[in-house]
Amino acid sequence: MFPPIGNGRQDDASVTVLSALLAFAGGEHVTFHVWMFILPGVIFMCYHAYFLQQERAFVNLYNAAAAKPLSTEVSFVIDAAKINAVKEAYWSVLARKTIWGFHLPMVAGFVLAFWLSPRG
Repeated sequence: MFPPIGNGRQDDASVTVLSALLAFAGGEHVTFHVWMFILPGVIFMCYHAYFLQQERAFVNLYNAAAAKPLSTEVSFVIDAAKINAVKEAYWSVLARKTIWGFHLPMVAGFVLAFWLSPRG
């Protein structure tokens, strides 16, 4: 099973686009190559990593505010400086197995389906 990931909207978009490409590739007289699945897969993987990076930054901000004693006044103003202070490096997020564990098998599955499908 796939590892849990934060927000499925990015995943839904990548599955939809790759499914549309697979349907397009099945048409008659269509010149289509395997790399045409890989490029959108990589783009959506980078897109997913960006939003996972943002989500983790907000979770870190929340955890820092929640760890304060109840008597402490907490400011709920979120600015770029606070976000950047707790944000993980993009490449670190991109290298996570939650990103690769979803996108790599998905792209590989679409490439395999393309190779196994009869083409006009």
